Amino acid sequence: PVMIKIATFFLIAMMIVALASRWVRPTRKPPQLGRFCTNCGRPRIGTAPPRISPERDEVRRAIELLERAKRPMLMAGTSVKWSRASAAMCRFIQETHIPSYTNGMGRGTIPPEMPAFMNRSRREALQQTDCVVLAGTLLDFRMRFGQTIPADAKIIQLEMDAILIGQNRGTDVSLVGNLACGFELLSEEMKNQGVRLDF
Repeated sequence: PVMIKIATFFLIAMMIVALASRWVRPTRKPPQLGRFCTNCGRPRIGTAPPRISPERDEVRRAIELLERAKRPMLMAGTSVKWSRASAAMCRFIQETHIPSYTNGMGRGTIPPEMPAFMNRSRREALQQTDCVVLAGTLLDFRMRFGQTIPADAKIIQLEMDAILIGQNRGTDVSLVGNLACGFELLSEEMKNQGVRLDF
């Protein structure tokens, strides 16, 4: 009988706590409007990529390599999407007419109607190129870890993160930063130097 009384006591106590928790709600502090969504009180999520520009000296070196190139090509990859660099890259392609291709999540960043977009000749272009602009394209399994590019070809790599530069194969010029900023600086520096590239 004693155990039954104790069990009954605990059961009644748990029921009282459960009912009380339904009636008494803890007060919540109002959200700080500067940091939180005004509708839901949740933190805002910033999705815009940071506008970080590469070193201008590296941009000039990239232009020097492109000036000497006879069969250059551009490979647009995933970081073009994350940098929101499609518009700046396409302006650079229109200015230079550099044969351009896409890889990974870079697909869709170059309009198919653009004359310099030649995705169907990618294998032949990689075999014959003497200068590759890797715009957010990693030299991973899709690029046979850099073996698809001729050993004597120059590589200009644009990436958001310096850790991704030179993986599996060294680069000749590295432009680290937002890819939109990189392409804008390339166009700006070409204009400043009076350089006209027409491939």
